[in-house]
Amino acid sequence: MTAGIYNLTIEQGTTARFKFRWTDDGNQPVDLTGATCRMQLRRSKSLTSALLSDVTQYLTAVPLDGSVYLEIPDTVTLNYTFSSAHYSLRVDRPGDKKRLIEGVVVISAETTA
Repeated sequence: MTAGIYNLTIEQGTTARFKFRWTDDGNQPVDLTGATCRMQLRRSKSLTSALLSDVTQYLTAVPLDGSVYLEIPDTVTLNYTFSSAHYSLRVDRPGDKKRLIEGVVVISAETTA
């Protein structure tokens, strides 16, 4: 199974909240017990591209639900000065490494302080 593609919009200066859910072919949640998750925002879709933000610390996995939550605080998004980035969410389980989802993040600039 290839990674899903989903583009995100983050409003600068607000808390960004997203939920990603991994299910099997029968639409049942994949058990994430023992899994680690990583997610980075980069200038282009390349490991050697400039790292704009590592949001790994803002990920929370819910093992039996197959869900991964991303919650980036407003104090972090306020400092985003880029207009867009590429991202991918990687989930590593014992014996299995998966790029769950990927896409483009667009930053909607703050106009009211």
